[in-house]
Amino acid sequence: MGNVSAQMKAFMDSTGDRYFAQKWKNKIASGFSVSGGPSGDKLNSLIAMATFAMQHGMIWVGLGLTSVEEDGTNRLGFFWGAGGQALMEPPEEAPMS
Repeated sequence: MGNVSAQMKAFMDSTGDRYFAQKWKNKIASGFSVSGGPSGDKLNSLIAMATFAMQHGMIWVGLGLTSVEEDGTNRLGFFWGAGGQALMEPPEEAPMS
């Protein structure tokens, strides 16, 4: 609630040895987040993942899309990474973006 999942946080917290050895330095990183609301906690999750990646010396890549793409891609206006909205739709219907 309001951030990355407990499993993701546990993974992040377990990478101290890689951090000190800079094992992931200059590796490419990006992220995505999906929740029920159009905004909600997705931005907070993306920022947490980006901060983690940059602490490891990684290169964070955002979407590179505007919020007015003709096909509706990035209709929710996320730029730090992909942000999607899904509630209880069947998998073939959601998430759209």
